[in-house]
Amino acid sequence: CTVPGCGRTRFLHAHHVVYFSRGGPTDLDNLTLLCGEHHRALHDGLFTITADGNQIFTFADLNGRRIDYAPLLSGDVDDLSRRYRHIDPDAVTADWSGEPLDASFATDVLLRNWDLEKRRRNTDLAAAA
Repeated sequence: CTVPGCGRTRFLHAHHVVYFSRGGPTDLDNLTLLCGEHHRALHDGLFTITADGNQIFTFADLNGRRIDYAPLLSGDVDDLSRRYRHIDPDAVTADWSGEPLDASFATDVLLRNWDLEKRRRNTDLAAAA
């Protein structure tokens, strides 16, 4: 996955930066590889990608700030659980093919999904008012 800090290398999706349906070319300067979680997050509007040419892409957050890397989490499970008490202890359960858990990536996806859900609820409440 080409999202800074992700590092996933399996089961990647080819993503057209300028959508194919909107006339985007199918060439390497307009295609980047994303893992499923980041591909969904991109289409949910949680970040943007700009193709700069020569297979160089710029990633930006919702405020337009460039995403250079995802900071790594350090510490053991007890330390992380004290710092992130709102994450349930059973949130980290291995049921995949045995790759090591990337705690930074997993935490990032959880936090982004919770934020997206919170924004959807607020939008629904505002529309109902």
